[in-house]
Amino acid sequence: MEDDLLTPNGRLPRAPFFAYSIVIAILGYMLSFFMVLKGSMEGNVLLSIPLIFIGAGWLGFAAYMTVLMTIKRLHDFEFSGWHTTWIMAPSILGFFIDHPSILDQILFMLSLITTCWLVLMPGTRGPNKYGEQD
Repeated sequence: MEDDLLTPNGRLPRAPFFAYSIVIAILGYMLSFFMVLKGSMEGNVLLSIPLIFIGAGWLGFAAYMTVLMTIKRLHDFEFSGWHTTWIMAPSILGFFIDHPSILDQILFMLSLITTCWLVLMPGTRGPNKYGEQD
């Protein structure tokens, strides 16, 4: 049975995890560019309100997909999806730092290291308790 990408069930190997992450990032950058370009051309604050909702919707969707993909990637290592909380913590904490500091740099490095670990480490060979190997 093939698991749906929109559920936390199943496993996600390295290559699809990396590819989906790149697609989400590229679409986010394209949307951000469009929003900045459109907002600067309009000059009207009322016309910017729909763009704020579109951006917030995209941010919510991208965060949801990132959490689901991280859970599935952890399942590929035969780890519980609850480990997503400590993997996402540095990124979430980084949003609450007002100005660049050594703590901000440490949180960025932790996020970078965990992302590299998720992308580079091979998963469990063969079936595991979360499903078959893709």
